Amino acid sequence: MRRESLIRHLIFDMDGTLADTAKASVLACERERAAFSLPKLEPEQVKRAIGIANPYFYEALYPDYPVPLVHAYGEKVEITEEALVHELGEALLFPGVLKMLQRLKEMGVPLYIASTGSKEHVDAVLGATGITHFFTEIRCSEPEKTAMVGRLLAGRDSRDWAMVGDRSKDWQAAKNNGVLSVGAAFGYCDELERDGFDLIAETPDDVVNLVSRS
Repeated sequence: MRRESLIRHLIFDMDGTLADTAKASVLACERERAAFSLPKLEPEQVKRAIGIANPYFYEALYPDYPVPLVHAYGEKVEITEEALVHELGEALLFPGVLKMLQRLKEMGVPLYIASTGSKEHVDAVLGATGITHFFTEIRCSEPEKTAMVGRLLAGRDSRDWAMVGDRSKDWQAAKNNGVLSVGAAFGYCDELERDGFDLIAETPDDVVNLVSRS
C-alpha cells in the first residue's frame, strides 16, 4: 500500500471489514428457512448480500417471495444470528484486526464505525468481539452511508480522514465526502469491489502503516 495523504482519523465499516459476520449469518439463514418453506441458499449468496441494510437484506436473498413472509423470516434469523454472534465472540474478527485496533488506539488515532446494520446487530457484534471501546463514535441503522460519514466529519477537514470498507457503498460514501477510501482485502473486498477504492489494504497491518507512515 502506498501513502497518499496525511491520515489522522479512520472510519471503519463493520461487516466484512472488521468482522466475518457471514459465519453467523449463513448458519442463521439456514437454520430458519425450513420453517418458512424457503429454498436453501448458497453461502456465497448470503455473503454477497451482507452490507445491505435490513430488511432489504432478506428481500435481496429471496426477491421472488412475498415481502411479509421474507420479513418474518428475517426477524427470526436476526434472533438466531445474535445468539450465534455471542457464541462465536472474538472468533468473528478477521485475523489481525484486534491487533490493528490496539495499535491504532496506542497511536492516538480516533476510530469510528459507519455501518448500515441495525443498532442491535452492531452492538451485538462489537460487544461480543470486545472491540466497542476502541471507537470514538458509532453510526449505524441507516441505509445510506454517505450521510453517516458526513455526520462523522461534522464539518472538519476531510483530507486527514480515511474510510476502510469492503463494498462499493463504502468507497462511494468516502468519495462523496472527500475522504480517502481503503478497500479491506483482508475482509470481503474482492476483485469485483477493488476498482473503486483509492487504496487496497491486503492486511490489517497495511491500515496501520497508512497512518504511521503519513
